[in-house]
Amino acid sequence: MARPALLDLRAVTRAVIHLAVPQGSDCVYLERLAGRRESALVSAVGSRMPSLLTASGRVFIAYGDDEEAVLSAPAPTAADGSPAFGPAEVPVLRAEFAAIRTRRWAEERERCVAGFKTFAVPVMYVGSDHVIAAVSATVPVDRRDEQQLVYALWATAADIGRGFRRAGTAPRTDSPYRIRIAG
Repeated sequence: MARPALLDLRAVTRAVIHLAVPQGSDCVYLERLAGRRESALVSAVGSRMPSLLTASGRVFIAYGDDEEAVLSAPAPTAADGSPAFGPAEVPVLRAEFAAIRTRRWAEERERCVAGFKTFAVPVMYVGSDHVIAAVSATVPVDRRDEQQLVYALWATAADIGRGFRRAGTAPRTDSPYRIRIAG
């Protein structure tokens, strides 16, 4: 259902496109669209990454019910082998999650892959507060069209959400990922 919208997003942005879902404390990639030049990026369909390291995962944490549990657990290790955060950074992360809820997008810069940044937005059922997935775009860190990328991601996420409605798929009522007001 999401693939046509993801293909359009890839064609318009020329970014590496991912569709991810949360699974425990990880972010799992269900789809990846990239060209030959981006084959160096390690994410692949079915791969898992700690949510704190990815833009999509940060969307899930920001909209989920377990933000405090994530922040009190041992920090995952970043690509360079360093911890993703330390105790002093917990207030900064709380503020970042509130900002994600306010602006409706997340980003990461060179946390997963050196030289690349990623922007992600939530995918929701239309007329519901359930976050069911995240769509992200990964581009070289020196690319400067962030706002256009975010607008394209929002349009794609809305299209995917409408696709669930057209298909008659009902939202899960037991999902811990819901839209929350910042603050």
